Order: sequence, then structure tokens, then C-alpha cells
Amino acid sequence: MAKRPPDSPVSETTIWTDGRSARTVAAVLDALGPAVRPLAVGGPRADAITDLARQLDRPCEDDLRKLLVHYPAAFVLLATAKGVRPEHLHTAVEHGTTVLSLEPVADDLPALAELTEAPSRRRGGVGATYGHVVHAPAFVASPGHLSAAEPHEALGPQRTVLFQSVGRPGEGSLFARLFDAWRTVLTLAPMPLTIDATLVAEEPDVPQSLRRIAGSMTAHARLPGAGAVVLSVADRAGATHRHLHVLGDAAELRVTDTGYTLHQATGQLLDRGNPYTRLPFAELVAHQWRSVLDRRPAAAADAHPRDADALACCLTCLLSARTAAPEDPRRILELRA
Repeated sequence: MAKRPPDSPVSETTIWTDGRSARTVAAVLDALGPAVRPLAVGGPRADAITDLARQLDRPCEDDLRKLLVHYPAAFVLLATAKGVRPEHLHTAVEHGTTVLSLEPVADDLPALAELTEAPSRRRGGVGATYGHVVHAPAFVASPGHLSAAEPHEALGPQRTVLFQSVGRPGEGSLFARLFDAWRTVLTLAPMPLTIDATLVAEEPDVPQSLRRIAGSMTAHARLPGAGAVVLSVADRAGATHRHLHVLGDAAELRVTDTGYTLHQATGQLLDRGNPYTRLPFAELVAHQWRSVLDRRPAAAADAHPRDADALACCLTCLLSARTAAPEDPRRILELRA
């Protein structure tokens, strides 16, 4: 892969998508306008991808390696994990490319460890390749979450955390929403003791891979002490919506993609920001991308030190859905690390 020329505009991007997400990619580009300039479009062969390339008047590839080699850019927008291998991500970030991914880049703990550790060892440095992968749209990078003041001290130690994330087909997979949910929850809660999850889907059998889950999933987790977590995620809803609700022994916090309120347990309003409105999925992606382009604090919000824990919780949800029993995420970490 050729190194990106030093004078290359930071807004240049290549696109890797599937047919299901092609419309979403087009909406993201429309939302960004001239801030981002696509160089090429690629993905597993599909008419929708060919149409997108034609609309953008850009070349089309069905091989991600070739796309990265022939069209080096400041960004790669990954809207699908199909056809993506770890070496593609290594190649991209080691040549100065930021990978903006709408899907989790690893679906098991060994793959995550390879992405975070191996490149650093090869360079003999301290930095992690995975730090150049930005998951979008991350709830912790949403306008509502970023506007909320640090609520940890106000909430108190004992907490019930509820998080809902639903969206339309093509606006993030069920796995992506589950991963984002656990990344969010683990900023407010410790690692659960057990997780009991149920998958509601068209297929009667629960898949063995997180990449293949679809429909809706609900999970109940027990926290150390008296805390609890309830998650509800779906990839086939009528509209995109994310809502975090934390009940602490001292305060109550509600956060959406656009606003928040913080009340004392007595009912007194402590803080609030912005109205509760819904932003389209593409606008959420565009907001985070602009933050990366502008190097605003939101760009650093993706640097999550507990991604392995979040992925372990996702794997535990899948296992629990298969066994129809509560499972221990710490056991997953011990077995698969």
C-alpha cells in the first residue's frame, strides 16, 4: 500500500460497504457535504454498491486490499465487516489512515487482542493500532452524552442502568448496537457478575457468531452489590433511538443522543442540556466524523480502555441466548483471552 502523500487533504476517504448499508453511506456523505471527498467505493458485489459508485462518479472495487492499495486516503469508512480481514485494518492504520467503522472490527477476544497488541509489538512502540479505529456512531460521542457533565459523583455508588438502542435495517447491525451498549454501560458500571439474555429473531436457532445475530435482544445483568443493568437493542425498528437511564441512590440521569437531565433523588433538577429530539443515524455518524476532522474532544471519546470487557459481555449475551441461562462474562474473558 502506498503511503498517503503529505499534502493529501485530510477529508479524502474510501468507502467499504454492503448493499444493505449503501443508502446509509450515501446519507452520511450528504450530511457531511464538502467536508469529506470520496475517492472510491467498494464492497461485496451488489447492485446497490455499483449504483452508489455511479452516483458519486467514483471507481468501484470488490477487494478491500486493492481499494486500500490503489486509493490511499485519510479515512476508510467501513459500513460492513464482510470481506474485512485483520491485515486490512493493520495495513490501513499503519499508513496513517483512520478507520471509521460502523461495525465492531473484532467479533472474538483473540481477534481483538491481535488488533490491539500485535501491531504495537511489530513497531516496537507503545501505541496501539486499534486506537486509530473509531467506532461510530458511539453513544459516548453523541451530542447528548458529550454535553452532560460528569455525573458519577452525583449518582452515588448503587445504580440501576437501563440502555435502549434501536434502529432501522442498514443502520448498524444488532452486534454493533450491542457492542455500543456495553461500551456505554461499562463507563458507569463494573463488570457484571452474570448476564441473562434473550434473542428474538425470525430464525428459531440462535447463531454461533455475533456477526450473524439479527432482530432484537434483551439482557439483564447483575452487578456486584445491589446494582443491575437492563439492555434492549434491535436492528429492525422504525426509527433510530438511543436512551440511557441511570437510577442512582443519590440522583437520576437520563441521556439521549441530543440531550440530558440530571435530578436529585428528591426530585430537584441539578442540570439539563438541549431538547430531547431524535437525530437520524446518518447525522449521528456525521457528527462524530466532524469531531474527528476537527480534532475536537469527541474524537477521543472512542478511546475506550474496556473494549475487551464490552466484547466479553457481548459474547456472554450470545452464550446466554443459546443456553437460555445466566452466564458469567468473567468466565468468557478467562477462557478466550
